[in-house]
Amino acid sequence: MNTVSYDNGMCITNSIEGYFAKLKRGINSVYHHLGKQHLHQYLSEFDFRHNSRKEKDGDRTLLALNGVGGKRLMLSDSVGKQQVQWQK
Repeated sequence: MNTVSYDNGMCITNSIEGYFAKLKRGINSVYHHLGKQHLHQYLSEFDFRHNSRKEKDGDRTLLALNGVGGKRLMLSDSVGKQQVQWQK
């Protein structure tokens, strides 16, 4: 991480570098491999973590639970309908 902060009044490079450092650490330590078809879901998770980093644990949990209301994740929607071809 740089010791110099470049500030334009709205966003500083240190916060961007910190975000990507946490993303990289999460990918390497927790998930190990990301499939291209699921990448947007992993990035959405890290966006939520970063945007709620100043919240208390209980408040962050309530935010997450309120965000999933009325949604249903189906494996077929996530992966897509893939045809399996059997080899003889």
